Amino acid sequence: MPVTALEHKCSNAVTGTLKGEFLLNCKYIKNIIGIFVVTCMFLLPTQVQAAQTESKNFISESQKVVNTNLPKGARTAATVQAPLYYSSDGIIYSLSDLEDVVKNSMYDRVTSLSVHYMGDTSNMKSDITNIIDDILNQDDYLKYSYTECDADCSGYENDFTINFSFKYLTTKAEEDFVDSRVSSILGEIINSSMNDDQKEKSIHDYIVKNVQYTFNVL
Repeated sequence: MPVTALEHKCSNAVTGTLKGEFLLNCKYIKNIIGIFVVTCMFLLPTQVQAAQTESKNFISESQKVVNTNLPKGARTAATVQAPLYYSSDGIIYSLSDLEDVVKNSMYDRVTSLSVHYMGDTSNMKSDITNIIDDILNQDDYLKYSYTECDADCSGYENDFTINFSFKYLTTKAEEDFVDSRVSSILGEIINSSMNDDQKEKSIHDYIVKNVQYTFNVL
C-alpha cells in the first residue's frame, strides 16, 4: 500500500522523537559517568593514602642534646624566661633546611619549635645531634650561651613532627639589650679614620677598663 504524506511525516516524527530520547539518554548517562569518574579522582587518592598510613608503623622517639662545652654548673643555671613558640611554615624535606630553621630559631632564643619534616628519618636522633653540633661550631657566642635541647619526634617513616625545646643562659630581651649597647659603645670608641689595628686596640682597652670576669657559675 502506498505510504501517504501524512504517514511519512508521522513516521519521521516518531523516528526523530526516538532519536532525541536516545541522545538525551546518552547525554544523561555520559554525565553520570563523568560525575562518577571525577568523584573517584578525589576519593581514591585519599583512600589510598589512608590505607598506606594504616600499613605504616607509628614511630615515637626523643633525643636530648646537652651542651658539653659549658661547665656543668653553667648548664644547670639556664635562665628562666617566658616561652617563645614558633611553628615553621610548610614542610621541610632536607636536613640542611631543617638546620636552617633550627639555627634561626636558636638565634632568636626561641624556646619551643615545631616542624613537619618529610625527609629521611632513618637516623633522626643522630641527625638532630649533628645539626645542633654543626650550628654551635659555626657560632662561638651561641656555643657558650645555649645549654640544652630536647627533641621529640613522632609520626611515620619519612614523615615526622619534631617538637624542639631549647634552654639558654640569656633571654631574647637580654640579647637585644646587649646588641643595642654594643652598637652604642662602638659608635663612641671607634671612628672612620681608624685602621683595623687601631679599632682592635680601642675595643681591647674598653674591655680591660670596663669588664670583670665572674666565676660564680663554675
